[in-house]
Amino acid sequence: MKRTLRNNGTLWLNIGDGYARNGGVGKHGPNAIVGNTKKQIQKRNCKVPACWGLKDRDLLGIPWRVAFALQEDGWILRSKITWVKKNPMPESVKNRPTNATEEIFLFAKSQSYYYNAENVREQSGANLRNYWILNQEAGKYGHPAAFPRELARRCILLGSNEEDIIIDPFGGSGTTGIVANELHRKAIIVELNPTYAEMALSRGLSIQPKFPSFVAED
Repeated sequence: MKRTLRNNGTLWLNIGDGYARNGGVGKHGPNAIVGNTKKQIQKRNCKVPACWGLKDRDLLGIPWRVAFALQEDGWILRSKITWVKKNPMPESVKNRPTNATEEIFLFAKSQSYYYNAENVREQSGANLRNYWILNQEAGKYGHPAAFPRELARRCILLGSNEEDIIIDPFGGSGTTGIVANELHRKAIIVELNPTYAEMALSRGLSIQPKFPSFVAED
């Protein structure tokens, strides 16, 4: 991303967290099973190397570990936004609060980066705050971890102009591409999972895009 991004471009990173343990078998929380597919979302509970100094059930702190690593790699960390989920995924835990937030980091490649604060404002007209209360869309379109269209819309409007190119290296079901197209941006979507890649392509081709945002390539 750093190689392909324009010097005044921005990187918006949303990443979840997990716990240090052997991987639970429960049907809620990090190891939840999606009702319509009966498939496990992902195993976020995992073994970690002893040298990390983490104890069993320690929160890993993945978002901030990644953020600090990117800082060391030369990125400028400009903001931490807390995504507050209106409808968080239920968890069966009884020894801690249920997780209902995720972090979104705004990184810049250089100090003179593009950011249009006028494109997204609070209802009062004030500058956008760094907590976004949004509905989760998990399970929609058959993808277990689809993020809200409004989340993509805000990042795209704040960090780009019409006809700019938006790149999503973890494309999933194609939400970023769909929203980019609606906002008159071009989009490049990369997805490793062939099932989700087909899903994204199908969604993209069904919207009559103004730009050739969705093109199937091997």
